[in-house]
Amino acid sequence: MKRTIVKIGILTGLIAALTMALAACGADPTATPRPTATSAPAPAATPTAMAPATTAPAATPTAMMEDRPTLIFAGLNWTSAAVQNELARAILENGYGYETDAVEGGTIPLMQALTRGEVNVNMEVWLPNQSAAWDTAVAAGTVESLGDSLSGKAWQSAFIIPKYTADANPGLQSVEDLKEEQYWSLFKRPTSGGLAGLVTCIPGWECEVRNEQQVYGYGLGDVVQLINPGSFEALNAEIQSAFENEENLLFYYWAPTALMTKLETQYGGIFRLEEPASTQECEDALQANRDAGNTQDVTSACEYADADVLVAVNTDLMGSAPDAVAFLEQYSLSDEGIGEMLVRVSDSGEEPADAVAWWLQNSDEWKAWVPADVADKVLAGL
Repeated sequence: MKRTIVKIGILTGLIAALTMALAACGADPTATPRPTATSAPAPAATPTAMAPATTAPAATPTAMMEDRPTLIFAGLNWTSAAVQNELARAILENGYGYETDAVEGGTIPLMQALTRGEVNVNMEVWLPNQSAAWDTAVAAGTVESLGDSLSGKAWQSAFIIPKYTADANPGLQSVEDLKEEQYWSLFKRPTSGGLAGLVTCIPGWECEVRNEQQVYGYGLGDVVQLINPGSFEALNAEIQSAFENEENLLFYYWAPTALMTKLETQYGGIFRLEEPASTQECEDALQANRDAGNTQDVTSACEYADADVLVAVNTDLMGSAPDAVAFLEQYSLSDEGIGEMLVRVSDSGEEPADAVAWWLQNSDEWKAWVPADVADKVLAGL
C-alpha cells in the first residue's frame, strides 16, 4: 500500500531552522532532531478540507458523505510521523468513512498551514523542541492540542552506552565518572586519538552543536574526542556493529526509533549516563553560547529535555468532524506499538502504510481508541 503525498506550494522568504529529534530528527527526531526548515507554504485549495460537515455519532458512519471534509494531515519528514499519519488515516478512512490526504513540508511551514486551516491534523508536535512555533500557533487561536500521540516520552542523549558495558562497570553511572581513566579508556576508538570516542550527531543537525557544548560544559574536553559519523546510515551501522560484537561504545541517539527498539529487544538494551537536569537557565546559556559561535567556551551544560509529542488540530475540525476529533482525543500510541512498526519499516523495507496495516491486524491496543463497530469496519476495510 503506497500513498500519494501532495506538496505544499511555496512562498518567498526563508524561515529560521527549528531545533528538534528527534525526534525526533535527515532521518527520524524522532529521528530528526533538527528537521530541515523550508519556505512557507502558499495557501492551498481549502473548500474541500474545511467545508462544514453533518455531525455523525462516532460509532455509526458507514460511507463517505459529500458534506464531510477531507482531512488533511501534516506530512512531516521523519519515519515515526509517517507511521502515525498512516495509522490515524487508516482508522479514519476505514472506520469513520472520511477521505484523507497529506501535504509534505518542513516543521515550521506545516505548523503555519495548520494555523491557517490548510492542514487539519498534525500527529507529532514535539515540545519543548517546537515551543516557539507552537506558542505562535496557539496565540493565533486556531490550533488546539488533543493530547499526546505517543504515551511515552521522546528523548535524545549524547551519553549512551550498552547495558552490558554498564553491568560490567557498576561505578560508571554519570558523565562525571567519565573523568576517571578506568572509565573513559573503555571507549577508545581507532579514530579517537587515544581518548574516549563519542560517536556524535549527524553533521548539520542542531544536536551536533549541543553535543559539543555538553562535552566541554561537563569538563570532558581533555578525555573525550567527538567522532563525526558522516551520515545517518553510518551512525546506525557503527552502533549496530558494536552491539553485535559486544564492544564498548559511547554514542548519541534518540527515541522512539527502530534502532533503539532493536537494541532493547535484541541486544540487551542501553544505559543513559546521568547528566545535570535541563533547566531554563541552562538552556538560555547554551543558546547564547551557540549564538556567539564558540561552542567550546562553555563552563556548564545540561541534558536534553525529554519531549512530549502532541496531536494538534485546527479548531475548525471541532465543528466539521467531531467524531474524528473524539477518536484523536483517545489516540495514544505506546512505545511498544510505535517500536514494532518502526522496526518493520526499517527491516523489511515496507511502506509505513503496509506496516500499519500489519499492526492493526495483529494488535488490540488501538481498539481501545474507537467503538467496537468502528474497529470492525477498520479490519474489514484492510
